[in-house]
Amino acid sequence: MSKKIIEKLRIDSNYYGDFGSSYFSNSDLKNLTENTFKKFHVKEPENLNMLKGKYLHTYLLEKNKLDTFPIWKDSESRGVKYKQWLEDLKIEMALKVSEVKELEFMVKSTLERSEDLKDIITNKENLYEEPMVGKLIENKYKFKAKADIISKRGFIVDIKTTGAESIDDWIYVAKNRFHYDTQAYIYSQLFNMPLVFVVINKNIQTYGRESEKCGENYHEVYFVEVSRETLFNAYNKIEKAMNVWEKYYGPNATTDVSKLFYKTTF
Repeated sequence: MSKKIIEKLRIDSNYYGDFGSSYFSNSDLKNLTENTFKKFHVKEPENLNMLKGKYLHTYLLEKNKLDTFPIWKDSESRGVKYKQWLEDLKIEMALKVSEVKELEFMVKSTLERSEDLKDIITNKENLYEEPMVGKLIENKYKFKAKADIISKRGFIVDIKTTGAESIDDWIYVAKNRFHYDTQAYIYSQLFNMPLVFVVINKNIQTYGRESEKCGENYHEVYFVEVSRETLFNAYNKIEKAMNVWEKYYGPNATTDVSKLFYKTTF
């Protein structure tokens, strides 16, 4: 692989822009099923949850880039003044001060959970936002990935947030809605090391009276490893996604998407 390509992909505008679009990414796979293929490479508008996720990642991993986030400080409402402020800055949305404080408390709560977890995330020997490219599925399709953290312990750490009620609920949506299983496969193959998820639950919890921290708030944290079975099933999902791409978008595509309509019986 070319070092020049890796260096170029370190820049977000390249990774997420035209240059990076020549590679498949895990986020492409959700729109490469028989039910979603028409949305392939259709850019999704940014929403508030996406913006919060970006801020949390930046606060946790790249604090030197926090000044790229304009913060709405004049009030707690997103009224006329807020909209005019957005227009003046030529941006679509911004976080409020209270939202920033909530996100920073989530990070604080995570890092205070244990010294071992803190070391995994913040060790000075870690690499952050590290890109990688390679060919997958019989060495045929070019994929890209960008690791949140490459730990000095020899694995990749990917930071997620969730509103799930439990770790079991998160595992279900991780596989069936967000396709984190295929992400784990792609990253483990490209970086040649396992991937683990550090998942921060957005729901505020409170310690009970039996705890030394009775009455204090915290956020639950899940440290999730990926099984061989999950990776095996993920390979099959990716293979199916590539078959959908070949059918509708590949060089020998057999179906014109613009002329396709659905026919069924109920």
